[in-house]
Amino acid sequence: LASGKSPKGVGYENTVNHSNYICLGASEKARVCIYIRKDLKHLQPRLLPLRGETGDIKTMLLKVVDDKEIMIVGVYNDPDNHEAQAIMEENSDILENATIVAGDFNLHHERWDRNTRSKLCKQANGAACNRFIQLIDKELGLNICNTADQDDTWHGHDVSKLTSTIDLVLANPQTEVSELEIKHNLSQNSDHSPIYWDLKIGHEFKLKKTIKRGSKEGGEFIRAARRLIANLPEEYRSMSQVQEVTTNLFNGIKALWDSKAAYPNFS
Repeated sequence: LASGKSPKGVGYENTVNHSNYICLGASEKARVCIYIRKDLKHLQPRLLPLRGETGDIKTMLLKVVDDKEIMIVGVYNDPDNHEAQAIMEENSDILENATIVAGDFNLHHERWDRNTRSKLCKQANGAACNRFIQLIDKELGLNICNTADQDDTWHGHDVSKLTSTIDLVLANPQTEVSELEIKHNLSQNSDHSPIYWDLKIGHEFKLKKTIKRGSKEGGEFIRAARRLIANLPEEYRSMSQVQEVTTNLFNGIKALWDSKAAYPNFS
């Protein structure tokens, strides 16, 4: 990741550590990883391995409600061998369930790139692009959220060269994607512009109450629970007494939890 102190990018170790984000799929050789906010860890983010997978494609599952999962796929498609595209083709039976597929596809076509006027450009990526359109239209059934009239996503450091759109957001037809925006002039050293969009899942997340570690409420809960445990009998005369004591202990700790726990505030 490029920074003001290191325009060429910092090391792998600094890429995976962040105070607000969990990093999934990063490795020394990977060219794709996925960041998810730590306040969304209740969605149980996990990576789904694909057949023939390399470091150029990562698939994340999020559990949203009633065990329903959404699939987010990040892609870097090498312009020389289109390896990620080949992996998508091999795993079309899995990726047809994808909610969002997004990344740098290194492909040019009039449907999303208004600067695909160059014959050389068409010749260079024509066959791969035709396979890609067949893949997303027929096999995966994904909609292209980018449109040719939007700003380009790639701006070379050489300002004399044409800009283009090679970064795409693909969505399942049943997924509502809105407010897609390409943002430029950010403090970054990349020649790609970030794409922002809203993804509406169709329901509110059901959060569970919790007690923040190290909080005042957490300390009060621990001290009160200790007192309950300290008052347990040292000897038991019958099984019914054991059952009665354990039931009372459970109810006591549950009442403590209910009095101290609160829904997380992520604002």
